[in-house]
Amino acid sequence: CKQAVLANPFEAVLIGIYLSNHQAQREEFVQAYARWDLETRSMRDDFLAWAERRYRDNADDGKYHFSDFHPDCPFLIDGLCRIYPVRPYACRSCLALTEECAHPTTPGSRPGFQGMDVGSYPHYKKNYQSFLQSLWMRCGIESKAVRNRFMPELVIVFLDRGVEGLLEFSLAAG
Repeated sequence: CKQAVLANPFEAVLIGIYLSNHQAQREEFVQAYARWDLETRSMRDDFLAWAERRYRDNADDGKYHFSDFHPDCPFLIDGLCRIYPVRPYACRSCLALTEECAHPTTPGSRPGFQGMDVGSYPHYKKNYQSFLQSLWMRCGIESKAVRNRFMPELVIVFLDRGVEGLLEFSLAAG
């Protein structure tokens, strides 16, 4: 929970709706986002552009390392994910091996093994891109026109400007 997490606008809407129904978590996020924004503002766009070039073009100018961008996720409050039931795919695909996972206090408190079990994960991953592509087609948007964005940015834009503002932000060139 201390890394660059990208999300798509559909995931941001789901998280935003969840926060709208959980006011305490929304307020915690808004406060934590302000800190995250200040901490990451000076490098996040440049870091993301570097990472995109590295993956897309296999070109690394040496400006950054993946470990250079490691802010606390603004949804991680007191060591707990406040959006766990609706966390984005990037978070679902990470294994978290915390003390609570290794030695849960109750059978239901093993966070890494609820929601998506190991058997369903490969099927989910295989179908994720085609599902996402169908959502973009349904919206009449070419998926290649969508700019990668960090998950906290997308969620705050949705909370502030709604779906249209979020899509506009996601399509903006810079």
